[in-house]
Amino acid sequence: DPRDRKIFMDKLCFCIRHPEKPMSYGVLIHGNDGIGKSYLLGLLTYILGEHAVSTPTQAQLEGDTSEWAETASVAGVNEIYAGDRLKAANKILEYVGAETISIKKLYIDRFPIKNIIKYFFFSNDPKPIIIKGGMERRIAVIDCQNVEKKSVLAIEAARIENPDLSETELELIGREAHEQYFKVLWDFEYQAGRIANYYLNEYELKDFNPHGDAPYTDARQMLMEVTGNLEEKEFKTRLSNGECGFNEVTTLADVKEYLQNSCIDFNKSITQSDVQVRKIMIKMGMKPIKQARCHGSRKYFWAVENAAKWQNASDRELVIEYDKPEKSNKLALLITSRR
Repeated sequence: DPRDRKIFMDKLCFCIRHPEKPMSYGVLIHGNDGIGKSYLLGLLTYILGEHAVSTPTQAQLEGDTSEWAETASVAGVNEIYAGDRLKAANKILEYVGAETISIKKLYIDRFPIKNIIKYFFFSNDPKPIIIKGGMERRIAVIDCQNVEKKSVLAIEAARIENPDLSETELELIGREAHEQYFKVLWDFEYQAGRIANYYLNEYELKDFNPHGDAPYTDARQMLMEVTGNLEEKEFKTRLSNGECGFNEVTTLADVKEYLQNSCIDFNKSITQSDVQVRKIMIKMGMKPIKQARCHGSRKYFWAVENAAKWQNASDRELVIEYDKPEKSNKLALLITSRR
């Protein structure tokens, strides 16, 4: 995608031309094997030097020390993932856009330094991170799929030249073409590094703002939608298991407060909007009933379950169900415990 390509090239050029300057968002490159993740870090290391490019491991991210960040201008984090590596992923995402970063060495007290690190994240997983709570402003997501064009072209040329070649022979020809192509690219000291360095320093950084919000990409929007679906699924499971603390009737305000204070990682911009919370409630199967006076004010009640039963209920019956202590106390306890 030309727009995604510009986002990537702008960041790459800024990293090379301004290693001393910070940047407010990182770039997550998502794709299959062979898209050039290792090549990118190798190129940056050749141009900027080994001291300036850090590739922290999961153990380093989860650990107490942060020596990996002391001299770095660029950090490349491989296989960022929302599953059992969520702790490491969340920890480094907190660094993106922060003014300072705290350095902790063994036997040395923690000390802050200016955060000039530009972050690249890489993952082959289809759902690499959970984007939530304004995180979309700090990360651009680029989907990059490798089609190995050099291999395809070599195979097509060989098939035309010799139609009798077997599929195994054609596959071998394609693999050799692919390896030869990248062998030249990886030869930084010979030509590739110098050519890339020259091109990136001459590339026009037009309309690029390193201090603004991360630019919108289709890949990020899709990831946010997938993330939202996962959160809705968790909420639905809790409702079915009676873990949310709602009685058979509730209000939008109660559901909104629960979503904002529970451990379900709904995007805060969603749970702050009554319209969005209402949409979530409808997806969960809740049904709007009617307004009724309750504790001196009018509340609009929703049926969490047994909607048919509550459609014709009196105001008094709705208030009695809403005020039942068994689940209401549990809801108050859940919300209080999250604060």
